[in-house]
Amino acid sequence: MSALVGLLVLAGCGDRVSGVAITAPPPAPWDPCSLTDDILSGAMLNPMTENSTPIIDRHGEKSCGWTGLDVGVIMSTLPTARMAQLRGGDNIDFREVTVAGRSGVTYRDEGDRRGVFCHLAVPFASGGIMLMQVARSPFGQDQTTPMCVWAVRVAEVLVAGMPR
Repeated sequence: MSALVGLLVLAGCGDRVSGVAITAPPPAPWDPCSLTDDILSGAMLNPMTENSTPIIDRHGEKSCGWTGLDVGVIMSTLPTARMAQLRGGDNIDFREVTVAGRSGVTYRDEGDRRGVFCHLAVPFASGGIMLMQVARSPFGQDQTTPMCVWAVRVAEVLVAGMPR
């Protein structure tokens, strides 16, 4: 009997059972829809406009969007993406930025000739990135501030509400 108890104790203490490694599943990605109404309002976004429909429905990614008077934002967590993957293709005008004390980049899409979009990305310490797309509202009062200035302005508040 004591040999059986010892075997069970040993099996429960290690990270191998019957020669097979047991790995914990990766942590669930942070959900941008968990940002509080106060944070969203502070970023000049209307919490009542929340839309959690994924842009691209890929396993493990989370997206959420909101609109404000001057801009709309889609914020996504990409748990397996890396910052280096953003460079190239149609992405242009990369600029290093600091938002809420964290390093990140802004960039634009080459096809956005009217300058109505800007992307901002910040890495998570645990891996993956937060990618934010900021779009100018056609009905907004401010039609002159460059979109990447808007992206940094909004991200200062939203990124402060994200996990590191």
